[in-house]
Amino acid sequence: MKTDQIRQLGIGILNLIAVALLASTWWHGLILGAIILLLLLAFTPSSTKEEDIVRIEHAPVPPIHSDLPPLMVDVLPLWKRNLSLARSQSQEAIDSLAMRFGNINHGLNETLQLASGSSGGQVITTIQKAEQGLGGIVSALEQILKDRETLLSEIEGLGQFNTELKQMATSVAEIAAQTNLLALNAAIEAARAGEAGRGFAVVADEVRKLSTQSGETGKHISSKVESINATIQGALASAQRLSHSEAQMIGNSKTTISEVIADFHQVAVELGTTIEQLTNEGRAVEHEVQDVIINLQFQDRVSQIMDHIERDIEKLADLLARQQALPDRQQWLNELHKTYTTSEQRQAHTGQKAAATTTSIDFF
Repeated sequence: MKTDQIRQLGIGILNLIAVALLASTWWHGLILGAIILLLLLAFTPSSTKEEDIVRIEHAPVPPIHSDLPPLMVDVLPLWKRNLSLARSQSQEAIDSLAMRFGNINHGLNETLQLASGSSGGQVITTIQKAEQGLGGIVSALEQILKDRETLLSEIEGLGQFNTELKQMATSVAEIAAQTNLLALNAAIEAARAGEAGRGFAVVADEVRKLSTQSGETGKHISSKVESINATIQGALASAQRLSHSEAQMIGNSKTTISEVIADFHQVAVELGTTIEQLTNEGRAVEHEVQDVIINLQFQDRVSQIMDHIERDIEKLADLLARQQALPDRQQWLNELHKTYTTSEQRQAHTGQKAAATTTSIDFF
């Protein structure tokens, strides 16, 4: 029937838009969506002109994921809170690292004072090993920064999708305006035809009504897209600031470590002490380095938080890509809450202030 054809055509157009948005290359998705649209039209039974006139007034405007904006409004702030949580934990851990490195510096200074009367060759070897170990720590921090940049790129991709969707909504409004103009012209021509054009005038009037509804729907879509895009841009700006700050901190850490180790090498040439005293102080330094490595386990928490965010983004993208109906918002949030493995994440989910982190590592 004609109503079914209109409904199938509307659904096909929506599929065309959604597939174009979710494809890695938009025009690949556009081609796939066009094929789906042709298949829908091919398997929709035809109807008579009388049925067209009777049923066209009941043709509904197809929904365009009306549940998507509320879901995004709820989920995106949670992603932003988790990013903020990762930033605060990174800052706390880096502050702790600075204190630990200060302790290392103090211990080695005492070693230098005690070793004023003996050879410092063994100390130089120890410092070289410490340099290699600290270099590995810096490399790990740089890898964390790269992973953060990857997440940043994915969020930027969401912003691009919203831009394209806004353009399509604008196109829908423009098409509706053109259709309305054509319907008006058709009504004028039907009026000129007199009694013979009355049936055509009815059809033209219904087409004009549908074009008006389509135009209003396009404006509504554009408004929702702007709201979602503003939220994404806010999260993106926060992530960019975090990434820039971490890059600066890592660069400063590398410079400081290099300067400290260079000073240690210079002073180690003049060291002298007994083997027993040097061994005892070396063990103390080793324990401090071990404490630093343990403290660096904060990256496990950060990795878990980022992994949950990435999986949730992938989950949403997968549902949209397969054109499946989105679940209930509360169901989605409950499932997201079940994936958390840290108490800080659960507190961030409910908007509570996270408790101060301890020196122990507690993932559950």
